[in-house]
Amino acid sequence: MKTPTHVQLIADFAEATGKGVNASITKDVTERILDVIGNSLAGRAESHDEQEVDRATERLVRSWGGNPTSGVIGSPTRVPAASAALVNGTLAHSLDFDDTHLPSILHPSATIIPATLAVAEEMGSSPTALIAAAAAGIEICNRLGMASYLPEVGNSLFFEKGFHATS
Repeated sequence: MKTPTHVQLIADFAEATGKGVNASITKDVTERILDVIGNSLAGRAESHDEQEVDRATERLVRSWGGNPTSGVIGSPTRVPAASAALVNGTLAHSLDFDDTHLPSILHPSATIIPATLAVAEEMGSSPTALIAAAAAGIEICNRLGMASYLPEVGNSLFFEKGFHATS
């Protein structure tokens, strides 16, 4: 029997998670969704001119066009799912009040929640499927982040090389 690759193991984990998560994980993910929406609305409220990063990102993705399947938080704008994930991810991290996974120094919800919200909206997914997808995404994000953790320096390899690990 052939040993599964790391990608196959991640895919198997995501598939298993898609079958549902327990009440504790459901509560955690629901709170992360609310946190991302709250941070995004707060970031939108702090943005007062057209040069702010959230409005600039929104203008950019509108110029790309495409099938408007997903919403932008705090805006009537609808754009393709990938574009909504980009704008909403930008909003979620704009004030830097989003969750932090230590020691990997990641902000998993700022990337995972906007992507899962956008795709769930595009696909018409159930809340249960949305929560399972977000749970799998956050877990995979955190584990990948831990793969870059350097215990000898107490930091992420990404940060040591000058990169922001979340992205």
